[in-house]
Amino acid sequence: MLSTKLALRLALHWQDVWEANCRHAAAIDNDWHRLATRFESAQRICRRLEIARNGQFPVGLRKLGKDFAYHLGELAFTAGRLREEIRDQPPPPADLASWLADIRQLEDEFGGIEVRWRERVARVVTEPITLRGIELGPFAIDFHWDRLGSAKGSNCFEFIALEPNPAAGRDDVVHPHVNGRDLCAGDAAKPLERALEEGRFPEAFLILRSVLTTYNAGSPYVKLDVWEGSPCRDCGVRVRDDDRYSCEACDADMCERCAMSCASCGTTRCDGCLDTCSVCEASCCPGCLEQHGDERVCTRCFANCVFCGGRVPRDQLVDRRCPDCTLNEEETDDDDSASIHAGIEVE
Repeated sequence: MLSTKLALRLALHWQDVWEANCRHAAAIDNDWHRLATRFESAQRICRRLEIARNGQFPVGLRKLGKDFAYHLGELAFTAGRLREEIRDQPPPPADLASWLADIRQLEDEFGGIEVRWRERVARVVTEPITLRGIELGPFAIDFHWDRLGSAKGSNCFEFIALEPNPAAGRDDVVHPHVNGRDLCAGDAAKPLERALEEGRFPEAFLILRSVLTTYNAGSPYVKLDVWEGSPCRDCGVRVRDDDRYSCEACDADMCERCAMSCASCGTTRCDGCLDTCSVCEASCCPGCLEQHGDERVCTRCFANCVFCGGRVPRDQLVDRRCPDCTLNEEETDDDDSASIHAGIEVE
């Protein structure tokens, strides 16, 4: 716990930075100025309207009447906005004692505050966080109070995993909602901004702790159900070890959608470890493809010639004969045809 002297020093810093950057007096002053300007414009038109009425200028009366109605409407709108600003403006902390009480409350909630004066940072540490069975360890929440006015909401804070258990393959994601040192506050963004604007700094810390201890399955950087899984080499999706496939050639990890198998031997392969059969165009591992001339043919696409028994790609068989036997038969047929013709000529 901070000594009274240091706690008062921190209270003064927070009070000064809040009053310099987050009070709504400027907004109220601007609305009051617009209200006064509208009122003066309405007064000028009212005087011109009276002159036109006395001089009986019907065209001028119609135009000035429209202008006067417009300015009255704007006057009413601006007055309503000013009324809302005054009504919604939170009362500032009464005095330095209120800021000191906030600091003591923060110490009670987190067990203490660490202050780095030169960096203008106040740090609290959460308890170890576990989400759906995944242990993420404690987190430090660093409040950079000098960022007030130039940054909003969670951008005034940094989040540091003290015992990091990052997602598999993503060392920068130490929490489903923390990337690097930045937090995605989600639905808590607006309440967080409002708490800082109104000088309720302890509440801002509590909101952030609530975000860290809650899992929003709709907007994580990495889903918890694949937190400890391996990324698929082809699509990048992380999969648990129980659902992971491994290429039997290069040991690459794959998801079920990207895992493929050899059409010949059925072994699991990634896309990069498969070739295409020139005959059936099936994906096969290199061991199941044979080089035949310029083609690579899978074992299923070979057949035996019925004449010579030779093994050739089946797309080369003609009437179940290999190209050589087909050629030999054609040559034999040509010879027989020539002999027949020769015999006829002799007779």
